[in-house]
Amino acid sequence: MDLRLYPMDVQHCPLIIESYGYDINNIAYKWEMSSEDGMSFVPSDMKMLPQFKLTKLHLSTLFTKYVVGNWSGLKASFTLERLYSFQVIHLYGPSGLIVALSWLTFLLPRAQSPARVTLGVTSVLTIVTILTMSNNAMPKVNYVKAIDKYLIVCFLFVFCSLLEYAIVLLLDRGKRKFEKEKKESRNMLEKFNDCPTQHNGNTKHMQSTVSLDGLHEFMNGNTTSTNHKHELSEGNISSSVSLSERQTDWEKRWDSVRELIYREAFIVGVDEFSLKLFSFVFSTFNLYYWLTIFYFPNCVI
Repeated sequence: MDLRLYPMDVQHCPLIIESYGYDINNIAYKWEMSSEDGMSFVPSDMKMLPQFKLTKLHLSTLFTKYVVGNWSGLKASFTLERLYSFQVIHLYGPSGLIVALSWLTFLLPRAQSPARVTLGVTSVLTIVTILTMSNNAMPKVNYVKAIDKYLIVCFLFVFCSLLEYAIVLLLDRGKRKFEKEKKESRNMLEKFNDCPTQHNGNTKHMQSTVSLDGLHEFMNGNTTSTNHKHELSEGNISSSVSLSERQTDWEKRWDSVRELIYREAFIVGVDEFSLKLFSFVFSTFNLYYWLTIFYFPNCVI
């Protein structure tokens, strides 16, 4: 049996009848009906089996040459088409619904970690259980069946939905860290831009020149940077911050990327985009799968 297209497979089962001890000179077999189509004399109630439907019965006569002589025989080729309604109801349907159910995690707020993680893990375990149940009921073969491909794709979709939540949590943590760094950098600049000193009885202000290297070291936790240069101005009150002059192109690009991804709108948009992307890709996969398995079965193999 070839189960590559299971459960939409068609099996061809030959039945050969031949004498064991008498050659063609003693026994010559022939069908009672001259027609090669044997479906006409098969009762209608015998054309339907619990898992198969008899679609074709081809009758033929055989003449086989052996060392000891020629032998007569008969051959009946049964073409059985599997009935796949059971698999659709108990395997395909639940798997597709579980994949759609896993998309509910995209609609839940990311702060509800227990709900999203529980839903994702439960969906993964359910798909694995269905895949195991399907393989336990089938012969052990060394190739992938059509239903295995569908269930594996369903597993990947459910697993990716759980992985998407991990990415959202990483973005959320990076957003909080980035906002904290920006707040600390603003406080640092205000501190250096607003430091009064007494000089000859008059209030003077410091002119602060803060290099980008020092700012990045501060944002990374190194508060002992020596790159902060304080120059005391004798004549006027002024302050300046030279940041962009010493920025490299890479640092500018990285800062712009961080400004883009560490935003609330971007993180919320990841869930919204994932919902649309997953539903579109899964619908496209189902369309391709069912069209090929019914109209182009060789492509599935």
